[in-house]
Amino acid sequence: MAEKLLDREFVIYRDRNVFLGGKIEDGQLKLESMVYGDDYDSEQHLEFTADDTFKIFSLMSFEEFVVFLQENHLRGFNDFLIENGIIPKTTTL
Repeated sequence: MAEKLLDREFVIYRDRNVFLGGKIEDGQLKLESMVYGDDYDSEQHLEFTADDTFKIFSLMSFEEFVVFLQENHLRGFNDFLIENGIIPKTTTL
């Protein structure tokens, strides 16, 4: 059973050139990933519907979600999404 989702902002990891974090607002998850380097810049924004957000947090708690992203990064999370038929709205800059 999914836990009640509270509105919150969170940071999964951050260092000088890398950031992964997001927020839950009105039952919808939004993730933001940024990587900046001397010859490479990338930004990716993932937005999930309320139904997909509910599905994610039916499969794992918020704490498990944070640990999963810390250990598997966004690439591993994308694999998790594919395996569970969740397709976010994605913006890549």
